Amino acid sequence: MLAQAGVAVFLFGNKRDASGNIAAADGMEEEFALASQKRLALVPVGCTGHTASELHMRVLGNFADHYPASGFKRLFQDLAKSGTVPQVSARVVALIEKLRDARTFQSAAS
Repeated sequence: MLAQAGVAVFLFGNKRDASGNIAAADGMEEEFALASQKRLALVPVGCTGHTASELHMRVLGNFADHYPASGFKRLFQDLAKSGTVPQVSARVVALIEKLRDARTFQSAAS
C-alpha cells in the first residue's frame, strides 16, 4: 500500500499493553521508517500525542531533509497545536494540499 502513496499521515500512536496500560505503538515506528525509506511526505500530527508527537519532533529536527522546498515549515509546525477536530483536520489538509500543489508544479516543470 505504501508503494502507491505519496503522503503518510501518523496519528496518535498508542495502544494498551497486556496489563491494560497505555504504551507506545511500536508498529507506527516501523511504518514511519518504511515511509521514510520510500521518500513519502511524512505528516505526523504531533497534537494527537504519543508516538505521533515524537515523530513530529523528529521530522522538525531534520526538517530540511524531509521538506527541502520552502513554505512548509509553518504548516508543519501547526500540526503540533491543539484544537478541535475540524481545526486539526484543516491543518492537515492545508499541508497535504500544499504538498500536492508543489508536486503538481514539479511534474509540470519536468
